[in-house]
Amino acid sequence: MSRQPLFITLLALCLGILLQDKIGFYIWFGLLVFTVSTLIILISFIFKNAFLIKFRCVFLLLSFFGFGCLIHYFNVFDYQKLSLNGKHETLFQIEKKLNSNEKYSKYQVKIFKIDNRNSSISIILQIPNNASELDFKHVYKSNLYYSELRSPRYDFQFDYPKYLERQKVSGLAFANENILQASKKRVSFADEIKQKRLSVLQRINSSQLNSRHEEFLKGIILADRTGMDEVTVSDFNKSGLVHLLAISGSHMLIIFWLILLISKTIFPVKWRKVAICIALVAIWCFAIFIDYGSSVVRSCLMISFYYMTKLLNRPPNLIHSMALSAFVILIWDSQQIFDVGFQLSYVAVFGIYWLNQPIIKCFPERNNVIYKFFLAIFSLSLSAQLATLPLVLYYFHQYSLVSIIANLCIIPFSEIIIIFSLLMVVLFAFNIEFSWLDFIYDWFVNYLLKAIHWFADFDVLFFKNIGFNLVEVAAVFMILYYLRFVLVKRNLKYFINFGFSVLLFLGIRFGFNFYHFQKDEILEIASFKRKTVLIKEKSQVFVITKDDADISKIEKFIIDPYLASSRATKYQLIKVPKNNVGITYRGKFYKLND
Repeated sequence: MSRQPLFITLLALCLGILLQDKIGFYIWFGLLVFTVSTLIILISFIFKNAFLIKFRCVFLLLSFFGFGCLIHYFNVFDYQKLSLNGKHETLFQIEKKLNSNEKYSKYQVKIFKIDNRNSSISIILQIPNNASELDFKHVYKSNLYYSELRSPRYDFQFDYPKYLERQKVSGLAFANENILQASKKRVSFADEIKQKRLSVLQRINSSQLNSRHEEFLKGIILADRTGMDEVTVSDFNKSGLVHLLAISGSHMLIIFWLILLISKTIFPVKWRKVAICIALVAIWCFAIFIDYGSSVVRSCLMISFYYMTKLLNRPPNLIHSMALSAFVILIWDSQQIFDVGFQLSYVAVFGIYWLNQPIIKCFPERNNVIYKFFLAIFSLSLSAQLATLPLVLYYFHQYSLVSIIANLCIIPFSEIIIIFSLLMVVLFAFNIEFSWLDFIYDWFVNYLLKAIHWFADFDVLFFKNIGFNLVEVAAVFMILYYLRFVLVKRNLKYFINFGFSVLLFLGIRFGFNFYHFQKDEILEIASFKRKTVLIKEKSQVFVITKDDADISKIEKFIIDPYLASSRATKYQLIKVPKNNVGITYRGKFYKLND
């Protein structure tokens, strides 16, 4: 507690948020825990009681636990769920442009009126791709078709209504009719910035760049993967390089260091703090321009707190910077703790803090700049990947062993990739385009995507449908905890602890695998206007559906998640003629029409 007070109190705050979400305490519980604990801490400073001083740390943790319960209670309290079906006349404006699919463009919109009734909720609106694009300078009116969303019946299915609730989005609607528009009486500064970003995206779309490379440019700098093809996304996922497509900490650090380098060349050494301030202001301006993406805000906060300690002439501390940024984000929006990106970001940073230096010390020291550069990249990548591995397996049920090599080969060029892409976006923002520069960028990105595709083609090193639960996640984190001591101290005590944690994980995994292997079940799942029947017998699954069903969607949204959940090793697809109403299995009839 004395060494990392911010980190420990952050864990107490997170525990309060998680338990409040899971159990749903009444407001008086969080208020009582927070108030009583805080009062006891204040009394301990006034009366200097030995007992109170001894347990002051405990009451401090309880205080932050109660505070976590309170902030999450109020965060959930103001959420308004929309229960509408059918057609309703709606007045709205867009808040965000979201990633599209093959049929619809998606927007997050704010509703002003529904059937002449005032409203102030946000919904996801889908419009056909052939319709005119919406912008931030107009308000819109149309008959929207609302669809009430229901949570799935089974745990292995993605809970889309719960996901929208976490984003404070109240519902889903479709626009299949004409959308009327009117210019806003006053366009806010925030909407002006959003419109500017949209204009830059449109200029990139109309550029001379290859269409595939346009999407790469929009994704790597402007956090817009709207039109990126599935092959490219799959390549990045399978090669373990998907973080290049998300505006992550590495992007913001590179941009920060670039601006800091330029500022240092302009200002004398005695004004170095001014250079840091300029770089910090610049990355926050960039964050505003790309519409406050969650990963961008996280990165900006961590960088800001880290370099603020330098401005105050204090030794920088990575864990303190991480904890402070997490405090700000969770107090502002406690639902962020359930965001997978939030969890992966902070676990990756902690992994770098915990394992980076121990991994480096395992290699011989050499006074060679190139050797140190590649060793630093290897250790940073490996420590971050090891730390995030349990969460990746738990949420995505897949992993590629080639990702370590791919990161080692591609990451050294990430600075060139990001700086070059940033330059292209800046030029497009000022409506400047050079055909020779487009040619160079096309050539560069073409070979980059080919290299990533080459890594992704190692299917033998790509594993999917890996069953993993929270107990196994905790066991792997225990292994990683003891791994540091094995690498640093290398004595018998820590080798025994590390070996015990590995055996514990193997025992837990064997137990869950055996349990699922013995379990037989039959599930009926209504999806895509059809019913799919899953029959599990030991380690095999029989999937029964109609022959006119979209098999690719069924595999992606039903079969693969179920295989990971049930830990089955193989499945057999059985197609029934579309004229058949259903199928009989072991004397029971299963209907296949929804």
